Amino acid sequence: MKCALAITTMAVALAAFAADATAPRKVRPRGMAKQSGGIVERSYNGKVLRVYNAQKAVPTDVVAKAVRETRLSAQLPIEVVPLEAPDDVTVAGAAKLANEQDVGAAVVMAETPGQATILSSPDGRWAILNVAGIGSDAAKAEQRFRKLLWNAVAHALGAGNTGDRGCVLRGFCTMQDLDGIAALNPSPMAHNAMIEVAATRGIGMISFASYRTACQQGWAPAPTNDVQKAIWDETRKLPEKPIQIKFDPKKGR
Repeated sequence: MKCALAITTMAVALAAFAADATAPRKVRPRGMAKQSGGIVERSYNGKVLRVYNAQKAVPTDVVAKAVRETRLSAQLPIEVVPLEAPDDVTVAGAAKLANEQDVGAAVVMAETPGQATILSSPDGRWAILNVAGIGSDAAKAEQRFRKLLWNAVAHALGAGNTGDRGCVLRGFCTMQDLDGIAALNPSPMAHNAMIEVAATRGIGMISFASYRTACQQGWAPAPTNDVQKAIWDETRKLPEKPIQIKFDPKKGR
């Protein structure tokens, strides 16, 4: 009897599920979803990891794109600036740049044929990235540069190499070895190590959110377009029917 009851109950449940699955759904009309206003970055006031560009083999726009992608993925304040004095592409010069007032670690990009691809000093908080052997094939060179930049950033932050096949920081001896590394980002363990070392050097994490979320949390920058202006006004508008709490003398005793 209990078995029959269980089977009957299951049949009823399955029938209800099937009816619900075939029932017409209400579809939200296009345009009704609230617009987010795009992604914005929260203001940051700590030290940065600065990339000094003193080479010409990799185009400026490719460098900027790779630095931007690394910044977003690492969630660290990584920026790139041109190096006005290319003669500073030396161990002593890199050490000097890493000790600028607002710099927590430095990567110096050089183009010096015959020299090592990456030289670094974890305790000195710097790395020199030599792109001389990156090759002339534009697409392949861009992928190599992206991986090399991650390696240089990691070495400057004391993360070094890993043996994880799913990590861009795997060791390599030739550019062909580098091509064989499928990963384009560090593994979680390597990333965490970078974050921890960065914190000891005054480099904090950066945060991003939709413009709507930033407004709701109270740190959004001033709006720059009509969508953001509408969100700005909406989130700061007082409610038309505020909640009214009546005084209860019994509870006040």
